[in-house]
Amino acid sequence: MAVSHWLLTSVLFLLPFIKQVSAQQQGCSVNNSRPSVYENNSPGYVVTTIHVESGFTVTIDPTSPDFSFFVIQGSELQLSQSVDYEENTLLIVYLICQDAAGQSDSLEILVIILDVNDNSPVFKQTNLTEFVPEDTKVNATIVAREDLSATDADLDTIFYELTTIVSGTDGYFAIKGVNNPEIYLQKALDYERFKLTTLILYARDRPVGSTETTNTATATINIFIEQADTKPPWFLPCTFINTDNSICISSPYTGKVNISEMSTEPLILEPGPIYAIDPDYTLNEKIVYSIVG
Repeated sequence: MAVSHWLLTSVLFLLPFIKQVSAQQQGCSVNNSRPSVYENNSPGYVVTTIHVESGFTVTIDPTSPDFSFFVIQGSELQLSQSVDYEENTLLIVYLICQDAAGQSDSLEILVIILDVNDNSPVFKQTNLTEFVPEDTKVNATIVAREDLSATDADLDTIFYELTTIVSGTDGYFAIKGVNNPEIYLQKALDYERFKLTTLILYARDRPVGSTETTNTATATINIFIEQADTKPPWFLPCTFINTDNSICISSPYTGKVNISEMSTEPLILEPGPIYAIDPDYTLNEKIVYSIVG
């Protein structure tokens, strides 16, 4: 009957009120009736030493709550198997001390299991894909906290760090805080600058730079940028005036009209016929022409 992790506080709190059995009865005693053991021990770990006077024998009470965890080897009470703090935080065993006449007393041994940082954080999803419109507002949430939060069987505080592996896409996405992995948009997107990026989210059970043993998990977030209707049509031909090709200035159209003649043919223009395109080309919106003046 191993005691579960969440019951540890209650068990330890109640210990002073449990009827105490002395660590020494007539004929038998132990060095320590309240030993502590770190989890992940090797089988055969010595819990305490048993002293038995002449004419007495000592055995493990088979009705002990955690009988299966213990064995007596010579004068040593040993653990017969490895223990896991996430499953058992307290083991209870009784030793029966019996004399030649068959009279017996009981010794109670409480073994406290100590935690070791032996579990890595675990993400619910280790690979996510998100589609983000390029006109998404700055500070908008891209991936919710509940989709990214990791768990740790050791119940350690988890520390997060976000990086990108695609050159030129750093600074656009960030997390809310070192303990909050929610991803938000930090800088306005532009479909012409980049169309996708890959983020790596780290979850650690110790702060970055800690000298303690640290376990780490990673999650990959693929972000695809979707083009939005953010640019007006461009009349062609036109000339780009910036390096990212987001602004294109067209030349005026010119034509000649003879005021003494009624023209029956389309007006010939230079440098060519009136023609415009939508720079948001993936949307392929219909262009409607009108004369405004």
